[in-house]
Amino acid sequence: MLNQIVRKTIQKPKAISSESEINAYYETQTKTHLWHFVHERNGGFYYFISKPAPSLYGKRTGLAGFFKTTDHLNISGFKEIFQTTKMKEQDLVDSGGILFTKMVNGENLNSFHSKPGQKEALIELPNDTHYYDSASQSWEE
Repeated sequence: MLNQIVRKTIQKPKAISSESEINAYYETQTKTHLWHFVHERNGGFYYFISKPAPSLYGKRTGLAGFFKTTDHLNISGFKEIFQTTKMKEQDLVDSGGILFTKMVNGENLNSFHSKPGQKEALIELPNDTHYYDSASQSWEE
């Protein structure tokens, strides 16, 4: 499952073209991602994972969303709901747990979004200029 989510959240470099290179690339990327939370509800699964963020201090970015499965093996109906700002891993788990619970319960997350001039936001995306496009499965302006 994690490998399938990684394939939907990270674009491969354009220079990689063979199937074996693509698979090797995503396997390597999957090893850097961590599962933190998952909850089954509404006929699918809410998830919260993290990936390394560019940082001198080993910070990570959280990715949260929802997906369904066709047979508990293949992901369908994938949607990324938010990405966190980069944080140290323990802070990410603590803050991510709060955000994850609110997301699963359908609560409004607007007060956690980044706004121009605000330094202490927990959610980086979506924001005033970026939204998640389910068709392309990417963040768009």
